[in-house]
Amino acid sequence: MPFDGLLLHKAVRELKELEGEHLRQIYQPTTVDYYFLFRSATVRVCLRPDVSHVTIAEKEEASEKMPSSFTMLLRKELKGAKLLKVEQIGMDRTLRFSFEKFDEIEGIVQKDLYIEIMGIHSNMILVRDGRIVDAHRRIVTKKREILPGREFVIFPSGKLSIFELKELPPESEKTIRNVLLSLLEGFSPASVEELIHRTGYELNTPWRSVIRGKILEVLEEIKKELELPGVFVYYEASHPVEVSAFRFTMLGPKERYFEKPSEGINEFVRWKEEKSTFENTKNRFIKVVVNRIEDLEDLEEKLSRELSEAEKAERYKKLGDLIVQNLWSIKGKSGEVELTDWETNEKIVVDVGKDPAQTAQKFYNTYKKLQRKKEQVEKRLEEIQREKEYLYQLWQTIEDAEDLETLEEIEEEMREFGLLKERKTKNKNQRKPVSERCTTADSKFS
Repeated sequence: MPFDGLLLHKAVRELKELEGEHLRQIYQPTTVDYYFLFRSATVRVCLRPDVSHVTIAEKEEASEKMPSSFTMLLRKELKGAKLLKVEQIGMDRTLRFSFEKFDEIEGIVQKDLYIEIMGIHSNMILVRDGRIVDAHRRIVTKKREILPGREFVIFPSGKLSIFELKELPPESEKTIRNVLLSLLEGFSPASVEELIHRTGYELNTPWRSVIRGKILEVLEEIKKELELPGVFVYYEASHPVEVSAFRFTMLGPKERYFEKPSEGINEFVRWKEEKSTFENTKNRFIKVVVNRIEDLEDLEEKLSRELSEAEKAERYKKLGDLIVQNLWSIKGKSGEVELTDWETNEKIVVDVGKDPAQTAQKFYNTYKKLQRKKEQVEKRLEEIQREKEYLYQLWQTIEDAEDLETLEEIEEEMREFGLLKERKTKNKNQRKPVSERCTTADSKFS
């Protein structure tokens, strides 16, 4: 995406329509998602690193899970509070919601909720009188401490807003891309690349070779486009691949303009979340299948060794037969004796023990035991081979899946065959297995 300061600039205009309304409720359906319910709209604050953003939500998401301690604190401190102001800090990715709430003891109390949309560093901090009440993520680093009771200091970007920029830096050995990234507040790498694209320069053009006037002209164009209320979404193969606060000419003609920023941002985020969920689910299923195949191959190797031992059964029968055929000649003997194999005339030394007849019976018993084991092992090896064939076909089916609906069907089949645990609360009609193209064994390969 990413959700840069320019997109936040557009989103804030829309969020400002909620000023003056009271906060009705706060939900936290996941560890990184918060929903703030106002009278006319619901605000989603997503702190998930790859799609962190703040927008008007399409619908609120409730949760049956016990809310986190921070959510409980937010409800206690902000539920019923009036939203006074929504503002962006400069053009950076920091947003401030200012609330006021009546307290029976203190009277009207103002509290600020800061939202920092910064990828893996995204956070939400509740502040009162300049001091941190608590935060979604408590942080202690050399540069910053986000802990209850500490003074809250907005993290400085060290850059300039496009609306404040008066002149460009002097000559530098850095590239045009690096100079503009370190200069323009709220510009993501993609936004900077679009700016450079419009000037006609390459990304690695040295700054000293750049005509400053060209840069300023394009910045004026972008400022005018930022005055538009909506955002632009770009598509490839019908799927959104980028969302921006101003037109990205470098991405070609497949664009759609959304008058309401939240609608465009939600369009992009929804696809990215679905794609992420799809890929994660596919990879999880593949891992389960691969792990099962590896377990079966380990078992197959072990059983193959056992089969090699079991195949010695005929030798024990032969030894028993030799003793029985020669009982008359070894009567009264014990220990090792030399017997003649009547089939090959080969001399074979056999330990007949103290009682040759009993020893012969032991050999026959061992023979029968190994024969039974051989049959069992061979049967199990056949079952393993059938199951492996099914799993390889299932693996290919997962690889070929193109949507979540197909993966849901595959999930049902994997649960049926015991590859995934059954859900505790689930009462769906049994689905037709998706892997009819897979040759499955009867009743779980047994």
